[in-house]
Amino acid sequence: MSSLQKDLVAAFDNGDQKLFFDLWEGHVPNSIRDTDSLAQKLEFYLHIHFAIYLLKYSGGRPDKQELDERISYFKTYLETKGAALSQTTEFLPFYALPFVPNPMVHPSFKELFQDSWTPELKLKLEKFLALIFKASNTPKLLTIYVSFCKMLQQLHQQLVEAERRSMTYLKRYNKIQADYHNLIGVTAELVDSLEATVSGKMITPEYLQSVCVRLFSNQMRQSLAHSVDFTRPGTRSVLQLLHSKSEAVRQYMARLINALASLAEGRLYLAQNTKVLRMLEGRLKEEDKDVITRENVLGALQKFSLRRPLQTAMIRDGLILWLIDLLRDPDCLSDYTLEYSVALLMNLCLRSAGGMEDILRCFIKEGSAEMIRQIEFVIKQLNSEDLLDGVLESDDDEDEDDEVS
Repeated sequence: MSSLQKDLVAAFDNGDQKLFFDLWEGHVPNSIRDTDSLAQKLEFYLHIHFAIYLLKYSGGRPDKQELDERISYFKTYLETKGAALSQTTEFLPFYALPFVPNPMVHPSFKELFQDSWTPELKLKLEKFLALIFKASNTPKLLTIYVSFCKMLQQLHQQLVEAERRSMTYLKRYNKIQADYHNLIGVTAELVDSLEATVSGKMITPEYLQSVCVRLFSNQMRQSLAHSVDFTRPGTRSVLQLLHSKSEAVRQYMARLINALASLAEGRLYLAQNTKVLRMLEGRLKEEDKDVITRENVLGALQKFSLRRPLQTAMIRDGLILWLIDLLRDPDCLSDYTLEYSVALLMNLCLRSAGGMEDILRCFIKEGSAEMIRQIEFVIKQLNSEDLLDGVLESDDDEDEDDEVS
C-alpha cells in the first residue's frame, strides 16, 4: 500500500473530513470521479460516513458546532455534485439526512449505525484505492512531461481553430460592412427618386432593375451558378420537384407555382399543359404533413379556378367532393387553408357542372316567395353560358389582385 493510500485510510479512520477529501480530490482523477458509477457511489457513502462520524464515535455527546459543520458540508454536497444521484432509489432516503434531528433513532438510517457498516465501507475504499493506484514503473517526471506535451498539443489545436474562426468572422464583417455602405448609397438614391416623383418624374422599371442588381448582385451570381440548364438531360422534369423527398424543395416549388398563378400571364402559361393541374391535384390530396406546401398548392389551384377550362377539369376530377370532405372540420385548418379552400369550392360550384343549381333548388323548397323569385333569377343567370363565359374570361383580364378569395 502506497503512502497516499495509507493517508486516505488513516483520515477515514480518524474522521478527518477535510484531509480526506483534499487528498481524494487532489489524487483521484476527475475522469474517474465524474464518470465511474462505482466511484460516485463510494464518494456518496464516504460523505455520509464523515457526516455521522461524531454521532457514532463521540459517545453520544458530539460537539454541536462541529456536527453542524459536517451536516452543512454534506448538505452542500447533496445540492451540488451529489444531486446527480438524486434519481437513484438506493440513495434517495439519504437526501433527508441533513434535516432529521436525530438520525440515530430514525428507521430509515438504522443500517448506518450498525457496527458492520463502517468496516464494510472501509473495505470498499481500500479495494477502490488499490484498483486506481496500481504500482507503476513510470517515473513521476515522465508522467508530468507526457501530460504537458498532450496539453500543449491540445492548446495548439485550439489556437489553430481560433485563428480559423477569426478569419471567417473577419470575412463576414468585411462583407457586412460593404453591404452596409452599398445599402446607404442605394437608400439615398431611392429617397432622391421618391422626391423626384413629386415633381412628376416617374421611376422607370429599368432603374428599379438596376437597383435590384446592385442590392442583390451576390445572390444573383450564386443563382446563375446553380441555375437549371434545360439543355442537360433530366433537367426538364422540374414539375417532379413537387414530389421531392426534401420538404424544403417541395415548399419552394409550390411557392413558385403559386406566385406564377397570381399573374394572369402566369395562369395562361401554366394552363397550356394539363399535367401541371394533375400534379397539383395529386400533391394536394397526398400532402398531409407539410402544411406550407399544401397551402401554396391550394392557393395555386384557387387561382387556376378563374379559368374555365381548368374549372371543368377540376370538377371532372372530383375536387369538389375532396374540398367538402376537407371542410368538414374547419377548426383543424389554418386560416389560409380555410380561406382558399372555400374560395376554390365557390368558384367550382358557380358552374352548372359544379352543382350550384342543385344547391340553390334546395333553398327554393322552404323559402319565401320573394326569395324563390330571386333564386330562380340566379339559376337563370347560371344557365346563361354567354354571361358565365364573359365573367370567367374577364377575371384574368383584370388586375392580378382581383381574385376570388
